[in-house]
Amino acid sequence: MPKPYLSIVIPTFNEATRLPKTLEQIQTYLQSQTYSAEVIVVDDGSSDTTCAIVKAKLDQFPQLRLLENKINQGKGAVVRQGMLRAAGEFRLFTDADLSTPITEVEKLFAGLVSGEQVAVGSRALKMSEITVHQPFYREVAGKLFNFMVKRLYLPQIHDSQCGFKLFTAHAAETIFNQQVLNSIVFDVELLYIARQAGLGLVEIPIHWENSLDSRIVPSMANAVLVWKDLFRIGRVHKSLRPA
Repeated sequence: MPKPYLSIVIPTFNEATRLPKTLEQIQTYLQSQTYSAEVIVVDDGSSDTTCAIVKAKLDQFPQLRLLENKINQGKGAVVRQGMLRAAGEFRLFTDADLSTPITEVEKLFAGLVSGEQVAVGSRALKMSEITVHQPFYREVAGKLFNFMVKRLYLPQIHDSQCGFKLFTAHAAETIFNQQVLNSIVFDVELLYIARQAGLGLVEIPIHWENSLDSRIVPSMANAVLVWKDLFRIGRVHKSLRPA
């Protein structure tokens, strides 16, 4: 399918170590493409040199932009900010560690050939390729979380949490203007809004490699917030019409 303009949104928080390699890989990939693109780094109040690294690269990477927030708001907030500020006819958000190689966006594009408007990268399908797994406790927690997500909101989605999702501009505007959650549960919220709005969803198996330097720090407080937000989704969006 044609790919006239792609926006790539990268949320960051203290990513000074991993971001340079990610930006280099994305720039190299885009240089080999014929379509137009922009890369929007949305920083969530980093206390390290993340923003300085992006600013130093602006002259050498003309497609690169930086949205800098002084206060930490949460991943959901900065992804929303980037997706709504994006200009692309297609809008991808990807994690700063690039656990899914940027080249996998070709698979997501290919999934939008039948009128679907949201392509969800998935680590849980038969054709998915995971070369480095998460620690055992995180995989178990993830399976439990996905089980509850399927029971509550998304029966057809096997992996809501992979940070590699592609939207048409129409889908992005529809979904992110209604998204309210800032915790990592925002991924579920996005897909629930899309489903209730009748936007076509397709789940695509992708290559994925766990980053050994994860930004997610397990804690009881984080776990409580995740489960609290998960059960909030249905209440917050109860007025949405069924798909």
